[in-house]
Amino acid sequence: MIKGDAFAQRMDRPMAETLADIAILGGGASGAVTAANLMRKGFLGGLAIVSRESAVGQGIAYGTREMCHLLNVRASNMSAFADTPTDFVDWLTASGCEVEGLAQTFQPRAVYGRYVRDRLEQAMHTSACRFTPIHGEAVGISRGEDGIRIELANGDSIVAKKVVLALGNLAPYAPRECQGLLGSDGWVPIPWADGALDRVEETDDVLILGTGLTMVDLVLSLRSQGHRGRIYARSRHGLMPQRHAPAGASPVEPPKTVKELIDGCREAGQGWRAVIDSIRASTPHLWGELSWKERQRLLWRLMPYWNVARHRMPPEVADAIEGLVERGTLDLGAGTVISATETNGWIWVQFNSGPVRVKHFINATGPSCNWKQAKVPLVESAVLNGLAELDPLGQGVLVDEEGRTDPTGEILAIGPICRGCRLETTAMPEIRVQADRAAELLLA
Repeated sequence: MIKGDAFAQRMDRPMAETLADIAILGGGASGAVTAANLMRKGFLGGLAIVSRESAVGQGIAYGTREMCHLLNVRASNMSAFADTPTDFVDWLTASGCEVEGLAQTFQPRAVYGRYVRDRLEQAMHTSACRFTPIHGEAVGISRGEDGIRIELANGDSIVAKKVVLALGNLAPYAPRECQGLLGSDGWVPIPWADGALDRVEETDDVLILGTGLTMVDLVLSLRSQGHRGRIYARSRHGLMPQRHAPAGASPVEPPKTVKELIDGCREAGQGWRAVIDSIRASTPHLWGELSWKERQRLLWRLMPYWNVARHRMPPEVADAIEGLVERGTLDLGAGTVISATETNGWIWVQFNSGPVRVKHFINATGPSCNWKQAKVPLVESAVLNGLAELDPLGQGVLVDEEGRTDPTGEILAIGPICRGCRLETTAMPEIRVQADRAAELLLA
């Protein structure tokens, strides 16, 4: 058991080889909640968690420092623990939050990041397990006589009996038509990188590629820092996320089949949000009914429409974004990039719907979902050494219903890397269930 600030004590401690019963690869929310579940359930062995960031438990989603970036799920459904559904609201209350109707609010993601980290640290201080947080990146994995060996980028290694792949989201994919902008001060390939918007002047015109929730975050960030220039947002379909229904909307009975879901959406009228929300728990089952060919067709043809209906904006955020569109400050439209060039400090982007000239061009297409294309060293190593297999669409690794990547059950995967098999696997209501089940299996 580690007392005090365990992260400060151990993150920079040099290690050649670490022995662990369980190693969690990924220090974002998925990895942190899995670790917290293990400790809460009484795990007493050696537990190592490898994180590329020093702030374990936040990751990209919850690492933001901007209070204008809100969760797109109400507080009542954001507990990190499947067995304690009110935990986040209870934590907010204990922290002094006295907002009326607290459970129905959409809290800042930065606050949620603090909550996850706090719950991990609380589990650490009450657990007798040997917890070792490691600041680094896992790049190789193989099975040997002494266990599963994990190689880190700095040359160190971990030998573990069981492993959890909790790798989080991939970086966004930049269209090849934008490759000519590499090195340009006006081109921002990764929107959530530190200082991504620092060069944007108050009156600069900005083009955002993508019209989903990443675009929403960027617009809010720009406006919060006093930006007054025009913002253009383009995507293949030009679709913007829908808004959440007012608090208190009536739930509906979850559909059992895809046909039932479609029929329910047709009949629901204004209640379509409740129909969509009702299938959260059964999405893996519904998705699993489809063949890989059917999944591929849906990903290509229907996912843009599903995403804007499924991943919605809080009402207060929708009001702000829709207001900017109505005033013409935010120019939202459809278009596919044909070419992108820089001339005399201006970036010219030619879409099939027309040209746009701006000072800054930001790639906000959202996290890539193509693990085959991304060529992540750790995943490639797992596949090469027979510890995992990419799904036929390259959307992640193949997992069974329990999240196991191989028959031995020694390697589990949770989070975005399971998308091909589960579809919806990036939000906390799904992650906490996976993390809870993973902990049970690891302790068995």
